[in-house]
Amino acid sequence: VADAKASVTDFASLNTLIPAKTPLLISISGKGILHKKTEGELTASDAECLQKALPNAKAEDFYMQKVQSSAGQLFISVIRKDSADELLKEINELGFEIICCSLGVFGIKTILPFIENHSGYYELNISGCKLIVNNGTVEDFQLVEKEETISTLQIGGESVSTETLLSFASAFQYFLPEGGFVSAGI
Repeated sequence: VADAKASVTDFASLNTLIPAKTPLLISISGKGILHKKTEGELTASDAECLQKALPNAKAEDFYMQKVQSSAGQLFISVIRKDSADELLKEINELGFEIICCSLGVFGIKTILPFIENHSGYYELNISGCKLIVNNGTVEDFQLVEKEETISTLQIGGESVSTETLLSFASAFQYFLPEGGFVSAGI
């Protein structure tokens, strides 16, 4: 990791950190995103999953992401399309190309097998969430009001701060084979 920035306060400041036309893999977190753990498999239809997360919701109004948890469990994340589209439009107008967009912290699953000295059951605090990880799989999550202290993890010999871990995981997805992305399909 040559340079890591944890505190980008607005999209316009991205232009001072990275050149325009840089392809971005982003993760949208915070207010306006609903995460729900439910029974299910990745093969379940999007319509079925949306109804589990938001009964009576119209599919055309939401972007949705599905991430497999432990056997028979699924994390469903949803955001209103108009909210996401507004954010993405602002980034695109700055000249950046968004190639993948995930919702919340679940993109972290792509790097869990590579975190050194963490195996079996452990807790990982990132981006306002406490993740319960067991054998490389996120089994549960809890939103936390107060951020935990920042720590450093080793991933492939690189030191990565928990403050920038989600960004690292999002960028890491770029190097995964097709279908390895955690994406809301935006």
